[in-house]
Amino acid sequence: MNSHKKKHTIQPKKRLSQSFLQSRGMAKKIVDALYLSDEDTVLEVGPGTGILTEFLIQKAKKVIVVEKDERLVQVIKEKFKNTKNIVIWEGDILKEDIKDISEGQRLKLISNLPYSISKQFLYLLLENRAFFSCAVLTLQREVAQRLVEQLDKKSYGTLSIMYYCFSDTEILFPIPPSFFYPRPKVSSLVVRIKLLVTPRYPIDDYDNFFSFVKTCFASRRKMLRKTLGLSGSLGEKRPEDLTPEEFVHIWRARYKTQESNS
Repeated sequence: MNSHKKKHTIQPKKRLSQSFLQSRGMAKKIVDALYLSDEDTVLEVGPGTGILTEFLIQKAKKVIVVEKDERLVQVIKEKFKNTKNIVIWEGDILKEDIKDISEGQRLKLISNLPYSISKQFLYLLLENRAFFSCAVLTLQREVAQRLVEQLDKKSYGTLSIMYYCFSDTEILFPIPPSFFYPRPKVSSLVVRIKLLVTPRYPIDDYDNFFSFVKTCFASRRKMLRKTLGLSGSLGEKRPEDLTPEEFVHIWRARYKTQESNS
């Protein structure tokens, strides 16, 4: 019997996109990618049955887990009832105040994210980047590629721009579908994200820049002379043709103009 095949007493909820990692070897590999020290506090989102948590508590000074499913909260509480360096939150990470969870310190983050919330969570991570130094996340292949892609126009989009500007992100390794229960219908990749203290380019208004990029990609096939009224060579380009640096250049020119006119 393979080490990543075992019975579950708790059945994953389809509506929560739950899929439990089965391989302890893979769990250790994922945790090792976070480069934890005994001075680190780590936040684990969606611990499931605690397969990553088992390794986290051995390496980190403090482990904070946030779990939405009350059944799994009880599993984690029972499993780690004698563990001193763990804090268990029952709640939806998309609705929690990250500042409250972090207690004002910069955390390391780890998660085998439910794929139904991955995009929402990735934007939440950027919005709360002041509270995180780095993250190791398991994502569906399509979303992971969007974080790093700048050549494939199909994958290139708002996530690509935002993560290039505010992080150093790399794809580490795949996880075979057979390592999960139930087996997901999509391929998975593990990524490491290092949140930059200072953005790669001068972006002094995150929300405004994000809104600008998102609006541009809403008409990704239209030329910028039509959507933004740009002239010259840039006006003949579509959003999917622009580099992150060009996005920042155009945004800054428009943003500063708006500021001077207000």
